[in-house]
Amino acid sequence: ELLPTVAVARAVFDLDCLTESTCITASDPAMRTSDGGRTWHRLVTAGRSPNIDVSDVACPTATTCIGSLPYTGLVRTTDAGVTWTVVPDGPTTRAVTCPTSTRCIGLDVRAPSATFVTASLDAGLTWTEPMQASIPLSAMECGTTTFCASISNRSIATSVDGGVSWNIRTTLADDFPADLACAGEAMCIATSSSHVVVVTPTGV
Repeated sequence: ELLPTVAVARAVFDLDCLTESTCITASDPAMRTSDGGRTWHRLVTAGRSPNIDVSDVACPTATTCIGSLPYTGLVRTTDAGVTWTVVPDGPTTRAVTCPTSTRCIGLDVRAPSATFVTASLDAGLTWTEPMQASIPLSAMECGTTTFCASISNRSIATSVDGGVSWNIRTTLADDFPADLACAGEAMCIATSSSHVVVVTPTGV
């Protein structure tokens, strides 16, 4: 459901676009535009009032998006963000990424030293039992079903098995990585206040 007023978010964490004109923000509150960003509307869903507070969002198709509700679960839309429902028994992921139209991977940071990874094979409808990752992680993006990159403290790590095991590729001794994006199977790019790091499946 879309509230009838244009909204202003207190904080925007991420954004994903289903089409050239329709985008969803991960924000407090989450918002949607259908006119290329000219106007924005707050998102609401059954049982959550007044707004959806989303920490991350991923849209695997032109109609489907998954939003992470901080520490409480997931919401999902199949009509390009107009209506949202809570995913039954969804994992408490803080981050979600969808490298294909059906496969999505969620990241659950339960403690500074305990990160769990879960996967969906049906565009976020059902999820596997979370497995603990080999190193602590704080953000993740996947370029393919197997190649993922992640921020781990002051380091950039990669996985070639869909996020189960990780290897630290480079360490930024004087800076913390701030954001991460992947461009298919070739590479992911991590940024910080003073670095831009290109990450590939074999290194940096």
